[in-house]
Parts: sequence; C-alpha cells; structure tokens
Amino acid sequence: MNFFEQQDRAQKHTKLLIALFVLAVVCIIIAVDLLILAVFGYSNSQMTDEPVGPDWLKDQMGLIITSSVIVLAVIVCAMLYKVTTLASGGGGAVARAMGGTLVPGDVTTPKRKQLRNVVEEIAIASGVSVPEIYVLEKESGINAFAAGYTPGDAAVAVSRGALETLTRAELQGVIAHEFSHIFNGDMRLNIRLMGALFGIFMIALVGRQIISSIRYSRSSRKDGGGIVMVGVGLLVIGSIGLFFGRLIQSAVSRQREYLADASAVQFTREPEGIGGALKKIAAHSQHGTLEAVDAQEVSHMLFASGLNSMFSTHPPIIERIKKVLPAFQPSELKLIAQQMQSSPPPLESEPPKKERKESRFPTDIIFGQQNLAAGMAAVAQVADTGQQQTAESRPSPSHADIDSDHVGTLTWDHVDYAEELISSLPEALVSQAHSVHQAVNLVLALLIDQDRSTRDKQLQLVGSTMTPYRATQITELMPQIDSLKPLQRLPLIEIACPTLKRRPARELQVTLGLIARLIRIDGKVTVFEFALSKLITAYLNESMYPARSARRQSGLSLYQVNKDIAVLMAVIAGLGHSDVEDILPAYHQGFSDIYANNVIPYQFPEYWVKSLEEALDRIDRLDVMYKATVIDGMLKCVRHDHNISLEEVELIRAICASIHCPMPPSITV
Repeated sequence: MNFFEQQDRAQKHTKLLIALFVLAVVCIIIAVDLLILAVFGYSNSQMTDEPVGPDWLKDQMGLIITSSVIVLAVIVCAMLYKVTTLASGGGGAVARAMGGTLVPGDVTTPKRKQLRNVVEEIAIASGVSVPEIYVLEKESGINAFAAGYTPGDAAVAVSRGALETLTRAELQGVIAHEFSHIFNGDMRLNIRLMGALFGIFMIALVGRQIISSIRYSRSSRKDGGGIVMVGVGLLVIGSIGLFFGRLIQSAVSRQREYLADASAVQFTREPEGIGGALKKIAAHSQHGTLEAVDAQEVSHMLFASGLNSMFSTHPPIIERIKKVLPAFQPSELKLIAQQMQSSPPPLESEPPKKERKESRFPTDIIFGQQNLAAGMAAVAQVADTGQQQTAESRPSPSHADIDSDHVGTLTWDHVDYAEELISSLPEALVSQAHSVHQAVNLVLALLIDQDRSTRDKQLQLVGSTMTPYRATQITELMPQIDSLKPLQRLPLIEIACPTLKRRPARELQVTLGLIARLIRIDGKVTVFEFALSKLITAYLNESMYPARSARRQSGLSLYQVNKDIAVLMAVIAGLGHSDVEDILPAYHQGFSDIYANNVIPYQFPEYWVKSLEEALDRIDRLDVMYKATVIDGMLKCVRHDHNISLEEVELIRAICASIHCPMPPSITV
C-alpha cells in the first residue's frame, strides 16, 4: 500500500468515523429526548394526575425539537472547538500542552543533539521540512508522538525516558514510526478523533455540572428532583456514548500502528531499532504510560499505550515485537529489565558515515521499492523462508526509475543519503539555519544573485525593507553561500524552516513578501528561486495558519482541473527541455498519460509563475488517488529527453510539496 492508498484509506477512515459519529449523535439525541419526555411526563402526572398519552406527546413536539437542537449544538460546537483549538495551535501547541520542552536548533546537550540529528536526517530523506522537536521532561516512561494537522505544522515529541533509555538506532526506529504517521494522514485523523470524543463527552460534562449545581444550591428536593434526574441521565448517556466512542477510536487506531511499525523497518532498514525500543517498553515498569497527561485521551497519538484493555488504541506490544522480530521470545524481557535497571546506555558519539553504515543490521528486511503493506508481508516472509536481500544488491532510487510509488515512502538509501548530505553542509551555515536570529539571513542569502548589479539591488532592497545591518550580515554570508553545491541549497532551507517558525508572524509575513520581491527584482524567475519560494511559503503558511488546512475542501476530479494540468505540463516541458523540438512531445507525453487522447493544445503561459501557482492551488484539491496519476504524468514529461537535470528535480519536488505529496530526494543526479 503506497502513500496515496494510505491517504485514501485515512480519508475512508475519516468518512467511517464521521458516519459512526453521526450515528452516535443521533442515538444521544434520541436518548436525551426520551429522558426529557420521561422527566416532564412524570412531573405532569404528579401535578395533574392526567395520564401521559398520544395527545400529550403530540403537544410536546416543540419541546422535543428544542431539546434535539440544543443537544446537537452542544456536541457540534464542542467538537469544532476542540478540532479548531488543536489545529490552530499546530503540533507544537499539543506538545507544549502535554509538558513538552522545545529542542532548539542550536542545542548542545548531547542526547538532545542526537535526537535533533535523527529527526533532521529522516525529514530530509523523506522530502518534508523538519518538524518541531520536543522532549516531555516529566515523563520517565518510554514514549513518543507526532502531532499537527499537516506536515507543515507537525511536531515530534519524545519522553525523557525514551531519550535517556534508547540507543541511537532505537530512537531512529521510533522517529521513523512517527514520520509514518505524518505521511499517512494519521495526525489529522487523530485530531478528528479527539474532537469527536470531546463532543460526545460534553454531554456527560453538562450532566455532571447540573448535578453539581443542584447539590450546592438552596433549591428544595421537590423543586430540584426533576433537574437532578436530567443531570444524572445526561451523565449516563454521555458516558455510554463515550464508551462506544472509545471503542471506535481503538478500532481505527490499531491497524495504523502495525503499518507504522512496518514503515519504521522500511525507513531505517534495521528491525532491531524499533524492535529494541518496543522490547524496552515491554520490560519497563511503566510500559510507556504517561503520568502528566490524560493517557486515555491522547493514547491513540502515542508510540505505545500503557493501557491494556478493550479501549487500547495499540495492538498488544508482544504482538508488535513479534511482527518486527519473529524470533523474539517474551523470556528476553526479564534480562532486558535487569540491564535497564543496572545502567543507562552510554551516549553514542556521532561516528563518520562509513563506520555507522558498517555497524548497521547487515541485511534488508524491507526492499527499498516496497510499500507499507508489502513491508509487512516482507517481514513475514523473512520469518517463514529466511530470504533476505543485502544492501549491495538493492537498487538505489534514481531520477530514471522514481515514480509516484516513491512519494511518502523513503528507503534506507534515502536516510543514508540524508546523513551524508547533512554532514557535508558547512557547519557555519547549519548554525545559521539553527539560529532564531540568523535563519532569516540564511534564507535571504540563498536568493542573492551572482550578478553584481542584481546583487547590489537585492541587498539595497533588504536594507530598506528590514535594516541595513541585516544587509551587511547577508553580505558577510555570501562567500559561504557561493561555495555551496546546488544539491546543498534546499536541504538548508528544510533545516531552517522550524527555526523560522519561532519568529513573530508579522516578521514572517514581511520576510515572505521580501522573498517574492528579491526573486522578481531582475525581471525573471529561475527554477531554483521558484522551488525555494514555494517550499518556504507552503511551510510557513501552514505553520502560521494550520486551521486553514482544516477547512480546505478536496475531492476534485481530473476533468475538473484539466486546464490546470495543461499549465503544469506546459511549464515542466518548457522549462525542462532546452531543445525546442523536445518541448511539444514531452508535453504531449505527460498530458496524454493522464487524459489519454484528450490533449489540450500546448501553450506556455506568459506569466508562468503566477499561472503555475494558481494551477497548483486547484490541483492540491484533487482527490488523493488522482494525485498519483498527475505525478506519474509529470515524471514522464521530465524523462522525455532522457536527461534529467537538478533544476527539474527541484521543480518536481517543489510541485509535490505544494500538493502535499512529499517526494524523497533522488540518490543520484
């Protein structure tokens, strides 16, 4: 099951969740209406001695409608409030609410620096910007979670116990598991689950509040008896609704955990990593339980759940271990527990790439080209047949063979490549990317032109828009920027993005406006400038306004965006082929791959940047399964001349990021 099938499955789960939620709300409304009728009917018979019959029920229709509207309004408003609150603050707000402490880019504490290195490696390998990183300081258990509504506002958090207990390989397995949730739409599903449960639980809270208010009021028992009955009834109805809501939550979440475990093995090529983390959780006295938060409410977000009941959102941890490590025996846990109690693991230094690679698990459990569902099958195959594939025999993804199946599905090659790429970046520039005060300078410096006259105009614009001192700082950066290899530029932006998020929103808006003006100052826009602008604009807008994504409508068909696809293919063909004779065939090849013979005539847009941005905004609203078709069409257009340049790769990755389809970097150029 690839990225698009996972996204489609997450959307179907969401639709199922909505259907079950609607059914639960209807049942709750009916139950509350019956409760109100019972209380009023009892009061009526006590006061008038008249029997409750059809005529009386007919007279109460206004009461029933009013009751139904009030209950529906309470549930829906509570749900929308919860979802909006969680989405508007982004993943970082969720992490902070759970006691998380931000791990800054310039952190020097060894364990936290190691955590940041692992997260950055997997983020760059997967084609998404680096998420915010948090540590749950008060949690000694071993756990982690990913939160947010989109990859742009995502945050990854690990408990202090995980940071202190896990080895680097185990930590990498846990982080890879959480990145799977980011790719596959699980974060958004988690927020909707929390909103639905909160809406149902609000009925119980109202009942509890009614009982509490009557208890401390001076009303007589006779006057307050009916109200108490309503309060008790609402508490019971809300609690029963919450019971079934948690069952729904558990059923939706369990299978997602198996898939995320398989992804972690696929991403890291090291089943002992995530398997070792799961074994330590099983052997730990707290079994991953969090102490400072309501574990029941957030359990579906966590790497491991300390709950072991019908409400558990995770499969039994022994089963998860055996899926990853078929030879595992539960008797091993006693020895692991003793080792954990005797001494924490020593801090592992960050060895050179070659040494680290040689120390890895020597065989591949998951092939680089396989998807998540195939990943689980491969784990089972290894257990049954012992068939394995070595790293040397596994093909590396390249521009020539990459397709839509690679979206959201990185391999060990990508992680290894990201490690090497990060280690090759100049330390001074990485420090700039990690600095809250200097990251803006780095981003702007990457846009400063090589041409002297254009460079002078750009620096003057920076000085007038911001400050002359900032222009001076950027000038001092230019020798290091000029020495960068083309492949190193966008990864620096991906590393800098979470740091930029910490700047005031007003300053970020000024920065985005300045980026657009710097790009257009010479009257032309290069592919790199467009790619940088799209990546950083998409990331910062999502992080500043995550609630907008919650309201974004999708589900368009291919024929509703055929003109936008024509613009997309025209830009890719026109910019990617220097030989005029190749442009038209490349355009037709890409467009016909999507629409068969219904090809719109080629026309390169006069203002290609504006036209492409408008087209991508509509293409982003396509039904997710159609996006795979569009990406395959783009790649066929690019491959037409059998010569794929770095500019084309950057353009494709920027386009994929704009339509929320993270494309891992190609290994070769």
